[in-house]
Amino acid sequence: MTLLNSHMTMSEEVRAPTPTGGVGNDEPSNASLMSECEEHRDAWQQIIDRYLVEWGRNPNQLEEEGLITPSPRILRLAATIAMQLRDGGYAAPLRVVPDGEGGIAFERRAGAAFESLVVQADGVTQFDKFVDCRLVMSVRLPQGALG
Repeated sequence: MTLLNSHMTMSEEVRAPTPTGGVGNDEPSNASLMSECEEHRDAWQQIIDRYLVEWGRNPNQLEEEGLITPSPRILRLAATIAMQLRDGGYAAPLRVVPDGEGGIAFERRAGAAFESLVVQADGVTQFDKFVDCRLVMSVRLPQGALG
């Protein structure tokens, strides 16, 4: 085939290259990506077990702090959402806290971004994302949209 005719040939679909993490490559390797996913999953599981399940077993520990205790329904909804995010491979929040009004807040910071996912006492879920202290996204999901 001459160079003039080469533009007319078709080839199989070109797939995106797989990062190898080799010398001079700033991309993470598959092994490091898998390790990171496992770390995210483990962190989510600790949040579910340490906080959400424990708060469900012993809700009085929150009342002692003067907070309105999340109902069992809200704790189940928050745990369901946490499991969906865990299974979806999302990075775990830095903290999970009662919002003081019967809800649960998941909060995460990454660089200049701050994200908050609040399961409110009425079952509505609110996601807000701030970058450099500016609100860039706000999504309010109705009851049951995530759970």
